[in-house]
Amino acid sequence: MSFNWFKTYITNRKQKFKITTQNLKHESFCRWEKIKNDVPEGSILRPLLFFIYVNDLPRSVNKFASPVIYADDTSVLVSANNLKDVQTKSYSTLHHISDWFSFNGLTLKLEKTNMVKFCTNNSPNNRQQCPTDNYLINDVTNIRFLELEIDNNMNW
Repeated sequence: MSFNWFKTYITNRKQKFKITTQNLKHESFCRWEKIKNDVPEGSILRPLLFFIYVNDLPRSVNKFASPVIYADDTSVLVSANNLKDVQTKSYSTLHHISDWFSFNGLTLKLEKTNMVKFCTNNSPNNRQQCPTDNYLINDVTNIRFLELEIDNNMNW
């Protein structure tokens, strides 16, 4: 009984979008489309189901980095003693994550992906971009992590 309820919760779901003009005078709806891989937005089960779905992601990147998964947000911490090793580990980690996402039917949103190098106040922080196969990931000076804004000197 409970398995059937759960199965109907995540399968055979449909959605449609309402499109409204800027002046709110006209609105239209697209047709109903079947959702392939998702659970209801705002659902209390969504973070748990996402975590179950991605629970093997850390195994694929643990040799290069430490993944931090919270709800449906994933961050990856890479550490090394020098910039060249950070670059190598970052590229390898991103490549493994990208492959894992692709294999599991997910999309890695590179346009929403940034990197920040955390340094002590007296160490150089050479900013640069991390190349991927089709996109450059921006090196930024601050980042939002678990709803906390942190800069590259670990100030928040």
